Amino acid sequence: MKNNYIRFIATVALRYFRNKRKSSRISSATLSIMGITVGVMTLVCVLGVMNGFQLSFIEPILNVNSYHIQIQGVLLSGDTVNRIKVLPGVEAIVPFTENQAIIKGSRICVVRGIDPGILQKDITFKKSFKDRLFDIPGDSNLVEPDSIVVGNQLAYQLNMRKGDTIPLLTITGTPLKEKTITGIFKTGYYDLDLGWAFVPLDSTKNTPLIYGVKLKDRFNDEAVMAGITAILDNPEASVKSWREFNRNFFAALLMEKIMMMVLVGLIFIVVGFNIFHSMKRTVFEKMEEIATLKALGAPPFSIRNIFIFEGIITGVLGCTIGTFAG
Repeated sequence: MKNNYIRFIATVALRYFRNKRKSSRISSATLSIMGITVGVMTLVCVLGVMNGFQLSFIEPILNVNSYHIQIQGVLLSGDTVNRIKVLPGVEAIVPFTENQAIIKGSRICVVRGIDPGILQKDITFKKSFKDRLFDIPGDSNLVEPDSIVVGNQLAYQLNMRKGDTIPLLTITGTPLKEKTITGIFKTGYYDLDLGWAFVPLDSTKNTPLIYGVKLKDRFNDEAVMAGITAILDNPEASVKSWREFNRNFFAALLMEKIMMMVLVGLIFIVVGFNIFHSMKRTVFEKMEEIATLKALGAPPFSIRNIFIFEGIITGVLGCTIGTFAG
């Protein structure tokens, strides 16, 4: 009985939806569907563009630059590193050093010392580089102590190629041994490609070690940080997450997405009013049919459900078309 009632309501609503209005103009239902279609299509496109834009920046920053968690101010033993590595959610832990240096006396860049075997220890590090035409910093090009791998934009700015020898000078004024370019990398993130270079970890022995921790889920950083702090039990140790290192950057991206959603949401508010007035107009046009249904004993909520179903049909049809178009 209930199924027959629902089928009857849906059939009448679909018939009202398909019937032409008395006016020769475009029906309100058609305009509502067009509005929903445009709104959903815009929303899908905006989300796709924004997510792609954000990921193209977020992934290189987290996988190459800041890591998910950094441990500073303490030298970890092999046993401590293994204990951190087996914490739930930890994917990898790698040591590195970081200095600011002047290359060729004109360009300031960040020189990071990494383990030449980092590609085997940190899979996500490898995925952040475009390896089709460029070299990835790793054991294939950081074997020699005086080797260096620079970003493609930095190499372009300074007119450098593989095999060239370049002088380095730290910000503190300490000259470093001349380095030979053994590779040029590309991440797709301009700041990294312009202002970064990688050298072997052993060639930066006088620089304090920093430990970068990669997580399977970067949003699980607080729980992992609590576990690391408990393992270290050292007040001099500094444990920071990616949220602290990139606070301003991620806040700007979040604000950008919120504003996009608000602007697109205004489209749906307008469409909602359009559907409301469309249903109101339909009610006035169907006064005779409504009177007939009431005369046959149809309760008010059944008649109301007919127009609710018509509104649902309008919304579902507009959303479906808009989703596929988007």
